[in-house]
Amino acid sequence: MTTSLLHRADFVWGDPAHSFCLVDAEQISRDRPFRQQAEAARRRLAFRDDDAVIAGAAPFDPDSAGVLWVGTPRPFTVVRAAAANRSPKAGQVEQRWETRALTPEADFIASVGKALRQIQLGVLDKVVLSRAVEVVGQVDIDLDRLLGRLAEDSSALSFAFRDGDRRFMGASPEVLVSKRGSVVESGPLAGSAARRGDVRDDINAVQALLNSPKDLAEHAFVAEGISDRLRQAGKVAIDGPHLLETAFIWHLKSTVRADLDPSESRDSLAFAELLHPTAAVCGLPGETARQFIREVEARDRGFYTGYVGWQNKRGDGDWRIILRAANVYARSAILDVGAGVVRGSEPASEYAETALKLRPMLQALGASADI
Repeated sequence: MTTSLLHRADFVWGDPAHSFCLVDAEQISRDRPFRQQAEAARRRLAFRDDDAVIAGAAPFDPDSAGVLWVGTPRPFTVVRAAAANRSPKAGQVEQRWETRALTPEADFIASVGKALRQIQLGVLDKVVLSRAVEVVGQVDIDLDRLLGRLAEDSSALSFAFRDGDRRFMGASPEVLVSKRGSVVESGPLAGSAARRGDVRDDINAVQALLNSPKDLAEHAFVAEGISDRLRQAGKVAIDGPHLLETAFIWHLKSTVRADLDPSESRDSLAFAELLHPTAAVCGLPGETARQFIREVEARDRGFYTGYVGWQNKRGDGDWRIILRAANVYARSAILDVGAGVVRGSEPASEYAETALKLRPMLQALGASADI
């Protein structure tokens, strides 16, 4: 994949088993909420006589517009781009970064304190709070190199899409919906622990995570919430929680599988709309948590904690929750990161968790992880 192709691409999907891009695809108008965009995209796809797909991303707020395209996939291998762009090109100026918090530490910690008071009063069971960081470079960001570095993480799936004058790029470890025929699966992540530099310390961290009442309760909120929604479509089973290992963090992960009823006709995008937002990115009760987020978070999340993916004419497709991602401009990037607050959470620990979750994207950019 050449630099010029990445700059021209509307959408890039980095699944090693099914990687593709869309170039010069038909974009659905953004003058309507995402659900209406999805309906328009389905109608467009139905008229295509080739192997076209719907691809794009939904924002965190279901009432806002996302980005969707209908186009014919062009295959390529993202990993090959990673191998070719691991080091700066000959003669390229080394990037230097300035980093600043768009959400001050004190503001985030205060928001966690407010959430804990609402949990104590019984208003909330869980809420996910986010903060934002901006990194500014001295030279243009090498998009190919960034995508290549993101693709090197085997625990996550890399993606990129065009959003006006910027690119939204990331590598998500969390499956919102994967649909193949009469089977729908979701892979929620909730509950986490930092990786350690020492093997013994890592083992102790894993044991503590697997036996943590706080983390197990947080995970159960998410997995059971997804299971409850999918039961309307078929027989549901939960496998987990198990451990998901990433470079910097351990996650508790479950697989929620629904074997669909013969009468069930919804496609993968409809199931994504059904499940979003899960308690992994919003909270419980859902609408109460969403309103609390609106009140305490100074920034609109935009695509962060929305979902990204694709769907074919059969209605099969894959949709990932947008995590470990950034709005990428010519010489700057804005990163969002969050943590789930439940009974027993500690504000300073939740802030430290967000710092840990920033590290994959900061490392991919080559910026300092100390923020």
